[in-house]
Amino acid sequence: MQSVDWSNHDRWPENTVTCRCGASYRSHTKAVSRSDGFLIVTRKPCPGCGQTEGNATSARSDPETMTIRKES
Repeated sequence: MQSVDWSNHDRWPENTVTCRCGASYRSHTKAVSRSDGFLIVTRKPCPGCGQTEGNATSARSDPETMTIRKES
């Protein structure tokens, strides 16, 4: 797999990642498109199995902390 440019991810918080091995941890993530769909690549290796690509089953971001309102 080609290397992932993580430079733009530094300004955003990490996601909560769930791995196939059962571990849950925090890492930046990126969905990488492939001919058969996509896979989730993680910046940090899973603490349970050490994988960074293809083993993550989900990546969840924290709730947004901003308020959206209409200005009059």
